[in-house]
Amino acid sequence: MQPKDQQVDVIEQQLRDELPEPVDQGAEEPVLIGQIARARFKSWHNHDVINVRTWDGQTEGGADIKAGLTPRLRKTGNTTDMTYPMSADGTRTYKSGDPAEEAQAISPPFSVDDELFIFRPIGGAGVQDDNEKNVGYAMLPDERDWYDEDS
Repeated sequence: MQPKDQQVDVIEQQLRDELPEPVDQGAEEPVLIGQIARARFKSWHNHDVINVRTWDGQTEGGADIKAGLTPRLRKTGNTTDMTYPMSADGTRTYKSGDPAEEAQAISPPFSVDDELFIFRPIGGAGVQDDNEKNVGYAMLPDERDWYDEDS
């Protein structure tokens, strides 16, 4: 009979083998499904995706991770009342009726090293990167929302 520590190691390995591989291999320590990780904003990837790095409060991960924006902040799925193009920096033109038009921006805006939280939803974030690959990580909702730039 194997010692208890070896039995636990075997069971943990079997569980790891049954879990799907992380979608985004850029993370030094991949975030597992159902796990939430602290991260910092680095840059915009496209209208629906931002680049972040894991952050433990002292040490930053060495590779960018693509994370989908919250559905409320995405360009995708909001096409019925928006004119294009939406800038890749968190601004858009919102059209609520003819001829009403409003320049909008995300507030507070994303700044380099802003802290946020990401997670790996089952099935991915529901958005694609510039290579049309599904993004495996998503941003947890925070206080950001669209606002009228002129108000």
